[in-house]
Amino acid sequence: MTVYNSISMQFKLFFDERKTFLKKIIPEMVIRAKIPYFFDLKFKLFDEKEKEEITSNDVNELLGKIAHALLNWNFWKGYDVSPPIFIIDEANLLSQLGDSLKEGAVLLKSFLNWLVANMKQEKRFHAVLTSSDPFFFNWIINLLHIPHATLYIVGDLSKEEAEKYFEKHVLPQYECKELEGNFDHVCRITGTRMLIINRYIKEYKLFKGKFADSKFSIYRSEYNKLKFGLYPEDLKCSDKPNPPL
Repeated sequence: MTVYNSISMQFKLFFDERKTFLKKIIPEMVIRAKIPYFFDLKFKLFDEKEKEEITSNDVNELLGKIAHALLNWNFWKGYDVSPPIFIIDEANLLSQLGDSLKEGAVLLKSFLNWLVANMKQEKRFHAVLTSSDPFFFNWIINLLHIPHATLYIVGDLSKEEAEKYFEKHVLPQYECKELEGNFDHVCRITGTRMLIINRYIKEYKLFKGKFADSKFSIYRSEYNKLKFGLYPEDLKCSDKPNPPL
């Protein structure tokens, strides 16, 4: 379910944004005549109750529909618009899919083949795979047998860059519009690293907004490390809650 919903959410945002853009510059009848599948593609997000119904065939079918509806990036260049970029955060977690049941390994291979085909052969989008795992790059190029992947190391953003990432990318991805304009508070907890900002909003969404800052997993982990380092004898039997941030 996680794989299906993650792919659906990213591409739904892209298709919705580009549909709005195209309607402003081209009559809809003309668009539908030229690229009918682009407007006809529908996305469905499954909830927890429906997760058992999702199979690898459903994911492959979704990937096929997306590929069929996507346009060659030269189309977007003709309107002076950047081609789409498919971003997979914490892509090292894909290895867990490959290490799972045989069906998971087959799905992983199908997904990666789909990714390469749409980037390299069909030229429909670029892809950026982010990871905090230092061994991920070697894993992915060995798995795909491709020499042309490029490694970039990104540290902390400036506060202005982090706020833009927060407002323009993370909040729309997790549909947390109520947090718009609250970056100063979030930044006090997360700093300006993209991974941590994304993790914070993901956990906020998971708790449906009822999320105390002291419950943030990264804060709890770092606090416990500090507490253990300073007071190792107290940590074994301490049941006191963490102090407020």
